[in-house]
Amino acid sequence: MTQITDPQVGGRLALDIETISPTLGDNEYPDFDNPDDFELLATALAYEPPDSAEKDTKQIVLWREGTDPTSEVAHLRDVVEVLQATVPSEIVTYNGDRFDFKILKGRAEAAASKVGATPVAIQMQRVLNQCNHLDLKYSAWEKYGDYTSLEDVLANQDLPVRETRLTEYNHGHDLSYRSDSEPAYICSSDIPVIGEDYLQTVSHGEGLVREKETKKMLEDYALGDIEHLLTLADRHPF
Repeated sequence: MTQITDPQVGGRLALDIETISPTLGDNEYPDFDNPDDFELLATALAYEPPDSAEKDTKQIVLWREGTDPTSEVAHLRDVVEVLQATVPSEIVTYNGDRFDFKILKGRAEAAASKVGATPVAIQMQRVLNQCNHLDLKYSAWEKYGDYTSLEDVLANQDLPVRETRLTEYNHGHDLSYRSDSEPAYICSSDIPVIGEDYLQTVSHGEGLVREKETKKMLEDYALGDIEHLLTLADRHPF
């Protein structure tokens, strides 16, 4: 994985978060206006330096490495450090207003309050508020209709849609929770289930999944959510 090395101030940054919902039961749905129904699992970032004639985009997935509040705060610190290092001229998301930005701010406040790490919450608020934010959802919904997914936007824009197929990874996860009608590739509803088992394995060594293969699979999925955001931003408004 290419790291964001030697960042330059003023580049563009595509951002997408992956979350889990450990406080909810199997049949409970999260309230998207309530950060307490979510916790951070990973943050995928695509960074394009300023004045990059060749569109030299660097991608990275930052990971949480445990199940406790301290591990979530450490992850949030990692995100803040990237944002502070790049000071992007623009952060590009899809539905970031309603989800990514809201959850990053809300979880920074909630997790930090549990471990006495108030500066993280303050830094997250400051760094996200100071950046110009382009949420592609608004333009997409205006053109293609309300509730158009990112995958549908990519298809309409003749961009490839990445499918992270479960059978291509030796992840060891029990997929009995999935119905026969669900596709053979990971959907957003799979991430909380697989993600929670992954973190339990990392944190406690319980062997719920095969750690390296599961991380590789989840990383492939996460990168699929950001790999075309900057291209879509160049085409905005659609």
